Amino acid sequence: MSIFIEIIGYIGTLLCISVYFLNVRGRLDASSPYYLAANIVGGIFLVINSVYHWALPSAIENSIWALVAFIGLLKVSKSK
Repeated sequence: MSIFIEIIGYIGTLLCISVYFLNVRGRLDASSPYYLAANIVGGIFLVINSVYHWALPSAIENSIWALVAFIGLLKVSKSK
C-alpha cells in the first residue's frame, strides 16, 4: 500500500508542476479546463500522500489548491 501512496504523490507533484510550467511558458492558459483539472487531480493525489504521512499542513495546503482549481473549473464551465 505504501508504494501506491508514494506513486500517487509523485504523480500529483508531476501534474501540478508540469501544468504550471506549461502555463509559465505560455503553452497552457490558467483558465484552461485541462490546467484546472490537472491541478484538481494533482492536489487530491498530494492530499492523499500528505495524509498518509501525517503531514497535515501540506494536506491542508493541497486541499485548498484543489478546491481553488475546482472553483475555477466551475467558473469556466458556467461561462461556456
